[in-house]
Amino acid sequence: MGFYSRVITLLAFGSLVAAASNPCCDALAATFPDKVVGSGSSFQSIKDSYWTNQAGAVTPSCFLQPANGGDVSVAVKILTQPQFRELPACKFAVRSGGHTGWAGAASVEGGVTIDLSKMKEVVVSQDKRMVMLGPGSRWGEVYPQLEEQGVAVSGGRWGNVGVGGLLTGGGLSFFQGLEGLACDGILNHEVVLGNGSIVNANSRENADLHRALKGGSNNFGIVIRFYVKAFPHTDIWGGMIVGGGRQTQSVEWFQNFANSSAPDWDPHGMTMFALGSYMGVSGGGSLATYSKAQSSAPAIFQPFYRTSLSTTTKLTTISNVAANNAALMAEGGRNLWATMTHANSAEFMEELMAFAKEKGGEMPSLSSGISVVFQPLWRASRVRSFAQTGGNSHGLEDSNDDLVIVLATTTWTSSGSEELVNKVMEEFIDEAQKMAKARGVFNRFIYTNYAAGWQDPMRGYGQRSLEFLREVSRKYDPGQVFQKQVPGGFKLQRPIVQEAIGGGSNLRDSQKGGSPGPSELDA
Repeated sequence: MGFYSRVITLLAFGSLVAAASNPCCDALAATFPDKVVGSGSSFQSIKDSYWTNQAGAVTPSCFLQPANGGDVSVAVKILTQPQFRELPACKFAVRSGGHTGWAGAASVEGGVTIDLSKMKEVVVSQDKRMVMLGPGSRWGEVYPQLEEQGVAVSGGRWGNVGVGGLLTGGGLSFFQGLEGLACDGILNHEVVLGNGSIVNANSRENADLHRALKGGSNNFGIVIRFYVKAFPHTDIWGGMIVGGGRQTQSVEWFQNFANSSAPDWDPHGMTMFALGSYMGVSGGGSLATYSKAQSSAPAIFQPFYRTSLSTTTKLTTISNVAANNAALMAEGGRNLWATMTHANSAEFMEELMAFAKEKGGEMPSLSSGISVVFQPLWRASRVRSFAQTGGNSHGLEDSNDDLVIVLATTTWTSSGSEELVNKVMEEFIDEAQKMAKARGVFNRFIYTNYAAGWQDPMRGYGQRSLEFLREVSRKYDPGQVFQKQVPGGFKLQRPIVQEAIGGGSNLRDSQKGGSPGPSELDA
């Protein structure tokens, strides 16, 4: 009797570990009796480990915790059997670190969530030029192991962020000026496709899939191993700087910092520059890092550093910085992130901050208002990484601007306020994009790892990149498993509306006819 016949026979006689309430959980339990979690304290513990309350509130029928890529392959083959494909109970989700904040991104109500948290491999090659990473590790678990061997990789800056989600979405890193985005450092993806087969995707083998996975999120398969570029590294300078100067001075400093054509541009520096109350910073603040080991503030930070009210910067390790960052965003609570991108402009940043303060007044009383965080996306580093690695799927090859990624954030306490919070934040992003267009600094790019659930980052990559991603999806996933049976994440088939008004970037705009048409997507 074949494997799947045995599964169906077991189902028929009701001899599975779990009750026959979800046929796919039962089928998985027949093969993985000690890896399927359907109830009890372990089930609740997994739910509680999602970063936000909204994400953790989604309740699948079961979690599968595979130990390796072979388990993932078998699981996908089970879940995609013809008798299961159309069942709502057999829709599935994939979770790495669970840090995406919106409900349903990495879990599915009443279905199956594949939780990769047991797949935590960290293996440094003998020549120390490559590291193999399992998708279930969090960066706070990765960095101490790399530091023991004197190497580093381009990875997440927050210790509680998962490897898999960060790398498939892009990945802003400590080494961005030198190495590009974290996904640009991926040498090989080992990935389970929609039919359960395991393939490698790199610059020589399945090169189109390799590029698509660098920013294309969960649309093509489940990456079970990342092989990433490693390089020698010891300590890092970093910490928080709370600004004490005038806001205009702080913003002008950031504008120069984000200008890769400036004579004093230093690719070793990186910052999250906050205006508002983000992470406890009132006014201007910088989470600053410098990838060269030195004990004093680097020259690129001196103009901001000299006027600071306080600072925690020091010579330290990447793992310490990542742990400190993670402590600022612990699991639990209600958090909403949304994002947009603009060309580097101090004037627009000040205008945006003023609007954030105004619009934040419409948030519920027990909320943090709206804070905005600015991060550079330098043209010089993009050009260099494109030339060295063949590019990613973000569609920014033709952009001649130094760009700034805006992260808009808010926190609140009551579940009853969620609809209002999302409404106000969506209005803020829409109006902010119109303001950017009016100043001539709008860019269509939407950074996947910061996007709200109602945004559409795949479309923000531009029409040419979107069509490329759709072609790759049809080629490697002809059954469209990851478009239809995996509903979470940002799908490739959200409708593109021809009418272009207001520069809208989100799904709700596409439903009401307010999103950019194809010509504007590649503008």
